[in-house]
Formats: sequence, structure tokens, C-alpha cells
Amino acid sequence: MRTVVVAAVALLSSLVIAQAQTPTVSEAAITQFGTLESHITGKTGAPGVVGGNVQQGSYRFVSNATKMEARKGLSFGFEYRLIGESNGARVAIRKVTIFPAPGLRNPKTGEVSARDEYIENNVIGGLGMKAYSLDNEWEAVPGVWTQQIWFGEQKLGEQQFTLTKP
Repeated sequence: MRTVVVAAVALLSSLVIAQAQTPTVSEAAITQFGTLESHITGKTGAPGVVGGNVQQGSYRFVSNATKMEARKGLSFGFEYRLIGESNGARVAIRKVTIFPAPGLRNPKTGEVSARDEYIENNVIGGLGMKAYSLDNEWEAVPGVWTQQIWFGEQKLGEQQFTLTKP
């Protein structure tokens, strides 16, 4: 009987420790938003993205505008800080951009996309970025663009940008 009790206590203890070590995100605080300048240092393939890849690099906000002209070369987005347990832990964040109707049509493939979606690891307590760059003329679609970040099925943050005709 004593062996069974010791084994049960050990099992419960390990479950509590495992549960306490599982990182969770409760919210994301948006720290900045608007147009930005970026210095691209690399690209990673991302099948859920219209252009096929996600860019990495450094950025600097140049305005806090949410309304701007749709033109090739424009970059816009928001910076955020993940809040949750345990600071420093890496978590998978789903990043979504919802395009204005009728969506973006890639002239190379003929495919029309209503949204981009990919997963990126972020650090709890650290800064993250959700941005979109209009790298091609065909991406410069006027209308309301919605950028979101998600942790599992929980939407952590959202920012809308209105792009106008030049």
C-alpha cells in the first residue's frame, strides 16, 4: 500500500511540475504601430504566405499612421510584448494578415488569397513584430487590411490599416 501511495504522490508531483512549466500567454500589449522602414537580412519559406516567405531583419517605425497610400515598397504593422508565464519561454504565435476583398491575386500563379497565415516563435516578455511589406505592385490593394496575432485559439492582438489609392 505504501508503494502505491508513494507512486501516486510522485505521479501527481510530476504532473503539477509539468503543468507549472508549460508556458502560457495571457495577452499581448501593442507598443507601437504604423509605417516602418526595415532592413531585410533573411527570408524563411512559409507556405501559408502569398509571396511564399517571411522576411527577417531590423525595423524602425517612421509614423503611427493607420491610413496610407497603397504602393509598392510600403511596410506597415505593429510591435507587441507578450505577457504570460514564464518570462523568456519561447511560444508559437500564429500571425495573420486579412486582405481587403477581393483578396490578392498573384499574377504568376493566378491564385487569389484572402489572407496570409504562418507560425513564428516569440519569447514571453520580449518584443515581437507583425508587419506586412508590399513587395510587388499586385499587392498594393486599397481597403482595410487587418493584422492579428494568436496564441492557440486566443486572439492576442489586432490592428487595422486602411490603404488608399495613390
